[in-house]
Amino acid sequence: MPNQILIVDDNASMRADMIRILKASDPILEILEASDGIEALKVLGEADLDLIIADLVMPRMDGLKLLAAVRQDERLQHTPVIVVTSRANIEEKLLSFEHGAQDFLTKPYHPAELVARTRVMLRLRAQMRAIEQRAIIDSLTGLYNQTYLAGAINRELKRSQRHGLNLSCLMIDVDDFKRINDTYGHLSGDEVLRTVGRMLQTMLRGYDFAVRYGGDEFVIVLSQNDPAGARHVAERIRETVMHYMFFPLAGTPHPVTVSIGLASLPGNQIKTVNSLIEAADQALYEAKTLGKNRVATTDALP
Repeated sequence: MPNQILIVDDNASMRADMIRILKASDPILEILEASDGIEALKVLGEADLDLIIADLVMPRMDGLKLLAAVRQDERLQHTPVIVVTSRANIEEKLLSFEHGAQDFLTKPYHPAELVARTRVMLRLRAQMRAIEQRAIIDSLTGLYNQTYLAGAINRELKRSQRHGLNLSCLMIDVDDFKRINDTYGHLSGDEVLRTVGRMLQTMLRGYDFAVRYGGDEFVIVLSQNDPAGARHVAERIRETVMHYMFFPLAGTPHPVTVSIGLASLPGNQIKTVNSLIEAADQALYEAKTLGKNRVATTDALP
């Protein structure tokens, strides 16, 4: 995937010059433009960028105010920023660094310097992405972990409430998982979890996500999915797992089933992330109580 860069400058010819230089050094770069900080924030709200190159002096919203806004956005906290200005005094450099800039480029600059500083920042961003990825991925299943869930589900909840959209949560538990471990060993149990994790990944839309919640439990967050649609997804997951023949190390096919609890927003008393997860967990408990290998929803609960 090509790197994406946003160039923010109120001078159109300056933006065009930067684009020409950077494209000549790397033709596959994707470069977006904004004429000031306000326009830049609109672009940043729709794109996942690798680098921002921003002029310091601009109308409406200058570079320092843009930097402050960027660093207050959780998604953009680690996006590197190069500040560009014709003023070379030390006070402006220090202010830029204090506001979160990673580098400083003084006009007029040599094209090779722009290319070199850009490449350094893109390498830094790639390293940060790798670190971020390791921090939010469960090493056994390859799914997201609870660290990712905490921020992502909160963002989805706010988006759903802001736009009046449905949001559903599935809590999934592998039935009798302890017996699988005790009978076939923990390596076989791990393989069951890995296989279930792969199944979940293949059955979700691009904007839904699955999380290993802990042990043999998984959470799936379904954006813009009402209770009926979420139940359809849950039943498809349950049936897919039930009909798959797992092969533990002993070499004997072993059927595995899952129980699933479903909660949706908007819903009765469900207004926060915690209440959404707790409602799904309560529905999962109901599914277990009713005999396992089934889907239960909060609608069936008192």
